[in-house]
Amino acid sequence: MKNKNLLSFGLIGTGHFGLILGSSLQKLGDLIWELNSNSDFTLFKLPDWVFIATPNVLHYEQAQYFLKKGVNVFIEKPSVLNPEALDILIDLAKKNNSLLYISDVFLFDKRLNNNLISDNPGQFYWQKKIDNQKTSLFDRLTYHHLYLIYEKINKTNPKLLINNLDFISSSEIDLNLNIAGHNYNLSYRANHTDSKKHIIFGELLKGLNNDSVFIMLQSIIRKTVDFDKNHVRSLWVLKCIEKLKKYSYKNIAVIGGGIFGCTAAIELAKRGHRVTLYEQHNDIMSETSSINQYRVHRGYHYPRSFDTAAKCKQTSVDFVKAFRQAIVKNKPDIEHYYAISKKNSLTSPTQYIEFLNSIGLDYEIVPNIPNTSLTVRVQENLFDPNLLKNIIKKRLKGTNVEVKLGFKASCDELKNQDASVIATYSYLNDWNLQPELFQYELCEKPVFKLPAVYQNKSIVIMDGPFMCIDPYGDSGNHVLGNVVHAIHNTNVGKFPKIPKGFEDLLNNGIIKNPPITNVSDFIESALPFFPDINKAIHIGSMYTFRAVKPNLEKTDARPTLVGLIKPNMVSVFSGKVCTCLSSAKELANLIEIDYEL
Repeated sequence: MKNKNLLSFGLIGTGHFGLILGSSLQKLGDLIWELNSNSDFTLFKLPDWVFIATPNVLHYEQAQYFLKKGVNVFIEKPSVLNPEALDILIDLAKKNNSLLYISDVFLFDKRLNNNLISDNPGQFYWQKKIDNQKTSLFDRLTYHHLYLIYEKINKTNPKLLINNLDFISSSEIDLNLNIAGHNYNLSYRANHTDSKKHIIFGELLKGLNNDSVFIMLQSIIRKTVDFDKNHVRSLWVLKCIEKLKKYSYKNIAVIGGGIFGCTAAIELAKRGHRVTLYEQHNDIMSETSSINQYRVHRGYHYPRSFDTAAKCKQTSVDFVKAFRQAIVKNKPDIEHYYAISKKNSLTSPTQYIEFLNSIGLDYEIVPNIPNTSLTVRVQENLFDPNLLKNIIKKRLKGTNVEVKLGFKASCDELKNQDASVIATYSYLNDWNLQPELFQYELCEKPVFKLPAVYQNKSIVIMDGPFMCIDPYGDSGNHVLGNVVHAIHNTNVGKFPKIPKGFEDLLNNGIIKNPPITNVSDFIESALPFFPDINKAIHIGSMYTFRAVKPNLEKTDARPTLVGLIKPNMVSVFSGKVCTCLSSAKELANLIEIDYEL
């Protein structure tokens, strides 16, 4: 029987440090749940304390959620990647009478000497093998060392001077710092083939001392630590790291605040770069990113393009993990169906089954939808565009991306940047020195209140000039798609052309009673498959441009294209939302290879 007097704990993060935390927390109270980094923590009972040991990019949104609920929060260092975001968390804690503590475990390590600082240089050396090092060593290692220095000096906001900084690569850094009149040598070697070595103040440390973790947690829970001093020290360290990054990493502009531009900005900032995101609208994700079918494609949609299907299958897993809280969770669960039309389908039932088997997509054959020759139930996901936008905003804040809204960037803004990412989708050619031809389709996405029989159902009629219905978030409404009637205008060229009458409709949310609409055609073409859909109520329609490579009708391919437009300028173009994370890593790698980081 559980002791009701015990404090209750929740733990997010099951990596190395998370496991160490969990072991100690079980001795100190009631650990009521342990979640991996990407779990939906909003579904679980609120504990007295939440301990966050997740990737840095997730810290801000996770801590913010629990502090707003009045829950005490512990965060693995660094708390966030910029002082402004930490200030917000500190204010939230005070406002909601919560406690906030950022890990400073080495202050509790008895192996370190406690002698006063002399004028002799302090020695910090760290050597370890890390595969695929893609994060800032300043955030991972220098953070620890700086808070130790701060504590030894015991002076409020000591002045930091950079005597020398040798940024050999992102995994090799030598620093000589002067802090409050004392010199410190810091040397880091990641991806090293020799044995591990960690020297702090001349003391050789072998691994993290689990006793130190226990003492730290015990002190926090018993409230014998100085929480205010912890905040001041953490803020000072973050400001120091910001200064160090200015001497080491690059200034990078990201043009376009859709899902691809935002995820690119987050990935680059996570690696240490200083990123400015430019978006011409007054909010991010205002165009195609927020006007689509909201489906996290796994590949079922593309039997005529094996490459597109394989890419969707590969990337959808990471997308769902990264944005778990944005995945639509209707009760009962949403049912997903794909059906082959009896007439005019470009893929036969036999071909479709062979395709599903060849790519390894799971399915269940079920009774046919009217006028179809094959209907399968599948496992797929939908996302809520508003929830996804909120998550992205929090991650931009937590990773120190400067966001400039209502700002149409030009070449002038890029002059002071070391590199740039062009993620403008339909307007990619505004930046391309050798403009490509694209097929631009001005599309209507009508939103309907469908008859009850279609609630919590996503249904795609294939393969060819047909249609689909998909739940619109948790609203109870559906978005209708139609291969033919969704398109009001098509032009092939270097830039999209906006027909007369559509200027005020484009990218302006749901338009009620739109003056130009194909709603009646949507309903008529859907009737053979959904006999009572004529009872649907039209809520309104959304309008946006879709850009595709021309002459792909035979395969319906939707490639993801990442490449150099010119030196120091990388572009990304994709029609599938699920590829945004892999594209962000690919373009970041291109930039870093270019700089030999």
